Amino acid sequence: MGFSITKPEQIIDLSAVEAGCKTIVTAAEDYTKCANSIKEAASTCNAEALSVDKTTMQPSLEELATSVEQIKTNIVAFVDAIRSAAVQIHTAQTDEYNSYLAWLEAERQRKAAEQQQNGNAS
Repeated sequence: MGFSITKPEQIIDLSAVEAGCKTIVTAAEDYTKCANSIKEAASTCNAEALSVDKTTMQPSLEELATSVEQIKTNIVAFVDAIRSAAVQIHTAQTDEYNSYLAWLEAERQRKAAEQQQNGNAS
């Protein structure tokens, strides 16, 4: 029988994955801060102050802020997908490792029985 997971160290480290995911989400918070700053700028300045060639940029800034916020939402969704995949991998690897351990035990018992038979045959 062939097993690719024969040591617990070969199983994905969910704690490390989670730490990386938290780092990504923390960094993504900067997008929220940026969006809030853009919204604040759009609401603080009047439409005339935000105009270029007599066309106000205020709605554009608000749309930009919404787009920036969406980046964070997308990052969080990506992180959730990473977490989910890591859990699935961990489960599959743990199952394989447990199967390996069961196989080892069965082999140990088989060899012990074989040795006992050989000892009784003498």
